[in-house]
Amino acid sequence: MAIYRSEKQISKTLVKNNLPSNLADADLYLFEKDIKKELPDVFINFANNIKVTPHGVLFKRLHVFDQFLIWPAHKKEFNLFYLIRNYFSRKELILDKSKKYIICFDYWSMGYFHWMCDFLPKILIAEKYLVDYTLVLPDNHKYHYITDSLKIFDNIKLVRFSDNQYVSCSEAIVPDKASYSGDNNPFIMLKIRDKFLAFYKPLHDANLYAPNLYVSRSKAKGRFITNEKEVINALTSLGFKIIYFEDYSLEDQIKLTYNCKNLIGLHGANLTNLMFMKPDSNILELRNEGDTKNNYYYSLASSFSINYFYMQCRSNATENDQTFNIHVDIEKLMVLTKKMLAK
Repeated sequence: MAIYRSEKQISKTLVKNNLPSNLADADLYLFEKDIKKELPDVFINFANNIKVTPHGVLFKRLHVFDQFLIWPAHKKEFNLFYLIRNYFSRKELILDKSKKYIICFDYWSMGYFHWMCDFLPKILIAEKYLVDYTLVLPDNHKYHYITDSLKIFDNIKLVRFSDNQYVSCSEAIVPDKASYSGDNNPFIMLKIRDKFLAFYKPLHDANLYAPNLYVSRSKAKGRFITNEKEVINALTSLGFKIIYFEDYSLEDQIKLTYNCKNLIGLHGANLTNLMFMKPDSNILELRNEGDTKNNYYYSLASSFSINYFYMQCRSNATENDQTFNIHVDIEKLMVLTKKMLAK
C-alpha cells in the first residue's frame, strides 16, 4: 500500500561540514562519517483516509507506512501488534472531513533537539500549505518552546488529540524529513534560524548579555558531569556565566545565545541553541570519549558557520546509552577554553 501521490520539494543535497577547530589527527575517526554526507530527495506526500496514532505512526487498514518512522529498525516496534493494541486501547477521533491536515510529528518530536531540527524543517517544507491545511498535534506536545516556536510561521492552525485517541484524516499531507534524524540540511536550518530572528528580534539586552556561557545540565533528567562544581569554578575564573536553559523562555534563550561569543556544554539538547549564535562564534562540546555516533552539534555548528571545539571525557557510557555521566579533566578544560577564547 502506498501514499497516493508525492511531489518532490528538495533534490538530493551533498553536505560538507567544516572540520572541528581543535581536531587532532588521532581523533579524525570520531567525525569521519559526518564530514561529507548526501541527504536524500525530500517529498511532500498526499494521502486520503489516513489514520495517525499519538506516536505519529501513520497507518491504513492495519498497514503501517514505515517510510515515516524515524529509523527503519523501528519497524520491529511499530508493527501489526502495535496497531492491534492501538485499536483496543484508544478511541478513534474522526477529524472534520471538510478540512485538510498536515502530519509532521513523531514519537521523538516533543524533545527539544528533535522539535527544532527534525519537526520544524518539515513545517518549513510544507509552509505554502499552511493557509489551507491544519496542523495535527497530540496533547503532549505542549511545552512552551513548542507553542512559542510555532509563532514564527504565519497561518498556523492547530487541532489536538489526547493520548487515548488516534485520529482519522480524510485528506492530509505528510512532509518527508529534511534529513535523517541527527543530521541537518543547512539550507533549511538557516531559513528556520532567519525566521526565529525575524520574529523574536534578539537585540542586545543588558539583563541577558554575557559573552561567555556555560550551560549546565544539572536540572535535566540524566547525563551529568560528576565533577561539575570543579568545572564551574574553573570556567567562572575565566569569565563564564553559568546558566540553566530550563529557567528561561524560548525568547530569552534566543537572546542569550545570539549575544554570546563562546558557549560550553555537555552533549545534549541544550546545545541546540547554538543555532541562534552569530557566525564565527565558538562552541565547545564536552562529549563521551570515543563516541563516533553523536555528531549532531558538530554538524549543526558547521551549518551556522560556528567554530566547533570538542573535548573527549571519560564516562560510564554503554552502547546507545544516552544517560551517561562524564568526568571532565579540569587542566585540559582550562587549556582548551583559553584556546577557544583566543580565537
